[in-house]
Amino acid sequence: MTAMPLNIWQKAVALLADSTVDRLVAENGLVEVLGETENPKFDLTMIYAAHRYPSSIVRAFVGFVLEQVKAN
Repeated sequence: MTAMPLNIWQKAVALLADSTVDRLVAENGLVEVLGETENPKFDLTMIYAAHRYPSSIVRAFVGFVLEQVKAN
């Protein structure tokens, strides 16, 4: 059995955050299409173990995600 790549032409379309792809677009690694398309709104849920005093890592991650969501 031979495994074949799903994308044999090495081309794809994806909806990605600007912060994820800005550098690649600038370096011509990616090409923006449908740039004027409005991004869909969606709900975001974060699930983590509830503790009376969450770890600094959990607090930092939750804070980071909230900042990113508010900025976009």
